[in-house]
Formats: sequence, C-alpha cells, structure tokens
Amino acid sequence: MGASLYSTPLGVLIFLGAGGLLLIILLQAAGEVLAPLLFTYTLSVTLLPIIGWLERRGLRRGIAVAAVFLSAFLIAFLVLAFAASQLELFAERIPRYREMLSASFAPLKLGLQGLGVDTAALARSEHLSSGALARQTLGLIGKVLAQAGSLSIFLFLLLVMAVEAPAVGRALSAHLQADSPMLQRYRTFQHEVAAQYRIATLSNAISAVALTVAYVAFRIDFALLWGLLTFFLSYIPRFGMLLSFIPPIIMAFVQYGFSTSLLVLILAFIVNGLMDNLVTPRLTGKGLSLRTSVIAIGAMVWLWVFGPLGALLSISMMLFIRMVLASSPETLPLAYLLSTDAYAPPDTTPPAEPEAPQKS
Repeated sequence: MGASLYSTPLGVLIFLGAGGLLLIILLQAAGEVLAPLLFTYTLSVTLLPIIGWLERRGLRRGIAVAAVFLSAFLIAFLVLAFAASQLELFAERIPRYREMLSASFAPLKLGLQGLGVDTAALARSEHLSSGALARQTLGLIGKVLAQAGSLSIFLFLLLVMAVEAPAVGRALSAHLQADSPMLQRYRTFQHEVAAQYRIATLSNAISAVALTVAYVAFRIDFALLWGLLTFFLSYIPRFGMLLSFIPPIIMAFVQYGFSTSLLVLILAFIVNGLMDNLVTPRLTGKGLSLRTSVIAIGAMVWLWVFGPLGALLSISMMLFIRMVLASSPETLPLAYLLSTDAYAPPDTTPPAEPEAPQKS
C-alpha cells in the first residue's frame, strides 16, 4: 500500500512536502555556516568562465586565477573605501541636513503645536540629535571597514574553490560516463548559476546607471553612493531595488522638500517597473526559464531560511531545486511548474542499446 501511495502524484507531493519542511528546518539551523559557503560556491562557479576565457587567451591557469582574484579584491577594496569616505562626509553634513529638515518641517510643527504637541521636546530627542545621528553614521562606517577582514577570508575561500574546480571536474569525468545523467544535470546547473549572475549584473548595472543619472539631474547629494547601493541591493530579486530607493528619497526630501522627493519616488518606481516587467524578465526568461512568481516567492523563503545571504542565493537555490525535481520522472512535472515554457531539461534518458544483428 505504501508503494502505491508514493507512486501517485498526491503521495509524491506529501513525501516532498514533509521532506522539504524537515530540510528547511535543518538548513535554517546551519545557516550561519552553510549560507556563506553556498554563496562562495556560486560565485566561484560564476568566475570559472572568466578564468577559462583568460586561459584561452594564452595565460597559464595560475596567472589567470591570480589576475581574476586580484581584480576582485581591488574592486571590493575600492567599493568599501568609497562607501566609507561617503558615509564620513555624510556624518560631517548631518548638522546642516538637520537644519534643512527643520525648515521643511516648519509648517508641520505649527500644525502639531496647534494640536498641543510639544515639538520642542521632540526636537531635543536623544535619537534625533545631530550627535546621535553622527555617532550612528560613524558606527556604520566602522561596520563597513570591518568587512575588510571578512572579505579577505571570503576571497581566500573563493580562491581555493576556483583552484580546485578543475580537479573536481576531472574526478567527475573519470568516474562518470560522458553521457551520465548526473554529470549532465550538474553541468547544466553550473551553466545556469553562472548565467544568473551575468544576467543580474547586467540588469543591476542598467538600473544603477539610470537612477544615478536621475539623482544627479535632481542634484541629490551622494548620487554615486545611492547608485552603488542600487547596484548591490538589486541582486536581491524583486525587493532589493525598492529598498535602495529609501535613502535618496529621504535625501531629496531633506534638500528640496516633499514635491521633489515625490518626483524622485515616481521616477524610481518607473525605472523599477520597467526593469521588473520588461528588461529583467526577458533576460531571466532567456537565461534561466524561471517564472517571475517563483523568483519572488523564493527570495522571501530563502531570506527567512538564511537571512540576507539567502536573498542573494534564492535564484541559485531555486535552480538547484529544479535540477533535483527534473532528475526523476515522478517529480519532473513539478520542475515544469517552476519554469517558463522555454524550459527544456537536459535529456537524461540512457542511450538505447544497439539491436543485435538478425541472422539471415
């Protein structure tokens, strides 16, 4: 009876649901260790094509790996240094921004005073004082600079994985046939993960450049910093770009008032709508064949499981789940449910045995 239950679609769904819930609980418990390792692995997979391209241009593998990782370290260092310098400048300007904000809130203060609210006590609030805001900003600078140590460890793990990747590939090829279903699925998954980061980087760059130009046009302070924030937060599917709008809109309100901040908000939502509904779905559909709803739901689920890194890993995790589902005829329909019409899983059916020649 048990075998007949598991051979039905309902039985498969019950089995997968129970197993998936248990797996999510275990992953959440090990998230602090597992999430950074998974993220490092996905980035190493993404960098392998770049290393291979340099090798095809005549560089030895060691030199190609060193060039890629020195470039990655230099870019990361420059980004951290730029962010820290901009935040330090922001901390210095906090008293001026506070005065500008007080002027913007002057009409509101009059209305609150008419309602009997003690606006003077509110202005003296410890959390809203210039000193408190400056201390919070300087604390944020310290956290940004503290990432340099974590970055070094992260890049070291990334370097080790990239160096070991050819040996792993040779081991798989030595123990598996070239037409092995497992090997085909693994290679397809690696290709999809690399495509995911390429697509996200291109989409994020378009969004960041468009919004940075808009911030500069509106003469919003720290426009480059807000554009950089858009680029990195947009790696979080669906929600990251929306979060990146908050600081520049607040800055527009502080500098120029409600009307300008509203215009910036409308423009930001237009850019977000164009990217989410026109550009990104087309790029993602061609490269990954994942449904937009699956990407959005996956981002929320993996954010809950792994925290912030889970949001960055969400698409890779959904691709892995689809690969597992596509490995069995019983669960292949579920893989199709996660995918657009363009999805075509690799043919993992074993080759047919050649027919014996008939004797005349």
